[in-house]
Amino acid sequence: MTHLLTRPRHALYAAVLVAGGAGAVLTLAGFETAARPLLTLVFLAAAPGAAAAGLLPGWTVLSRVVVGLTSAIVVNILVAQLMLMMGAWSPRNGVAAVAVVSGGLLLLRLALPRPEPAEPSKGGPER
Repeated sequence: MTHLLTRPRHALYAAVLVAGGAGAVLTLAGFETAARPLLTLVFLAAAPGAAAAGLLPGWTVLSRVVVGLTSAIVVNILVAQLMLMMGAWSPRNGVAAVAVVSGGLLLLRLALPRPEPAEPSKGGPER
């Protein structure tokens, strides 16, 4: 198993994870800092997108990015709309609701069976 930060892409994933997590913690704890709005936006964009993209292990990277970004937008809009309709909107409640939805998607990913990798063919194409 390779180390988490051996590839630049993994380092980027780790940086987004740390930044988003920091934004969620700062918002949920109620700390007012200059970086909190930006870090919170990173969380709101990355958490549902990464959770949804994780449900698509056999897809290409570009497809997973498109689905992840789309699902992040959809989750955030639905959470905001539902909270506004119920009169419960606040940044803290919004971050908590998005975290719950993203956590549910991650739990779904863990509950689903993983697809077995395809074995390479030994010869040429079958006719």
